[in-house]
Amino acid sequence: MPKIVKVKRSNVAGSTPSVSYGELAYNAADNRLFAGNAANVAVLLNAGSGGGGGSANIVEASTAAGFPAVGSVGTLYHATDVRRIFFWDASGVYVEAGTSGGGGSGSSFTLAAATASELGGVKVGSGLTISDGVLSATGDSVLRALFVPGAPTSVTATAGDAQATVSWTAPSVLAQTPITDYTVQFSTNSGSTWTTFTRAASASASATVTGLTNGTAVVFRVSATNGVGTSSYSTASSAVTPAAGPPIAYAAKFGPGSYTVTGTSTITATVTGGGDDSDTRLWLLIGTSGTLSYTVTASSEDGYDGGALYRTSASPANHSAFSGYSNHPAGMTLVSGTVTGTSTSTGSVAVTSGQHLVLRYAKDGGDSANNDRITAVLNIS
Repeated sequence: MPKIVKVKRSNVAGSTPSVSYGELAYNAADNRLFAGNAANVAVLLNAGSGGGGGSANIVEASTAAGFPAVGSVGTLYHATDVRRIFFWDASGVYVEAGTSGGGGSGSSFTLAAATASELGGVKVGSGLTISDGVLSATGDSVLRALFVPGAPTSVTATAGDAQATVSWTAPSVLAQTPITDYTVQFSTNSGSTWTTFTRAASASASATVTGLTNGTAVVFRVSATNGVGTSSYSTASSAVTPAAGPPIAYAAKFGPGSYTVTGTSTITATVTGGGDDSDTRLWLLIGTSGTLSYTVTASSEDGYDGGALYRTSASPANHSAFSGYSNHPAGMTLVSGTVTGTSTSTGSVAVTSGQHLVLRYAKDGGDSANNDRITAVLNIS
């Protein structure tokens, strides 16, 4: 902490103030400055470059940087650009004098000690100064500006069905002022106007923006918020265009048999057995929520061969093998009836985008592999 010394002040012309060792006194009537020496005697300090009637000099420079790192004891250094006075005491401690009171008799100055290697405050912004490692400002807005986060960077977007996943790089902030939320905006006219996407507050550096229009290009920008304030918006992302995916698409196959998937709005999927005691599963991804209409038909030489259509919220990565063609593992919901020989099962069921259909065919007998299959005709409306 800086040490504080009060400067006595007088308006009586020709008077010599009473000062103790280490004190300063200023006579405003005749513009004279005194310092108390070790004998508690007031010593006159006169301006000049090497004398001038007093026992010390006042050296002037246009900037504080023009002063030596350690000045001469008993000499005052006046920086005219910032109107500040400095001196070094006998122990090499650097002292700055600055006004702390108004004019008139009884007003005082304040002397703030810093280190001998410092030449005063370093101005780092409008109204903002760093002196002896201490940050000070003339207004709250200056300090706040230091801790408001910068704008996020590297904003990217990946389009989906009527939505887009937006990601960005978080700005650096102090640990004491962490980011608490991001605001995501999107524009469908290349940034002429922006719409804020409403979502719960989140410090995650990504968000899924829903409610977009398929076929319309969109760009995104992001701002960051912490406990101090909110940043400016980032540079806009590159444009992406949301679009609906296929209603049903191939996802994965397990087992030795083969498969085919054809069609666009109406899908025909076939699984052919891979030989005796084979079990093959075709996974299909549902891309559109709605009502699934299905017709599942077996084409088998043996009544023991057959399969069915299932629905699951699991992904192929969580696949587990079946145990017998009439059974299915946990998490699988039977959609169609089990079909064997040449039987058929038809019906409809509600499905949700992101779920999977599993068309499974199990071959048990020793008959011709290429003639044993299961076929599903699927449509989502």
